[in-house]
Amino acid sequence: KGYLYPHDIDGGVAAQRYRDGNAPNYYEPSGHGREQELAERLARIRAILNGG
Repeated sequence: KGYLYPHDIDGGVAAQRYRDGNAPNYYEPSGHGREQELAERLARIRAILNGG
């Protein structure tokens, strides 16, 4: 109950927290090569998770 299934949501990202907001980000893309694309995607995902 209350679980949002990401596969049922446009974009595949549910704005739902599974851990507290104080947990560290373990990965930050460098912005070089293919990591540039990943950095942009990760920024969009984090914006969704943060309510934006």
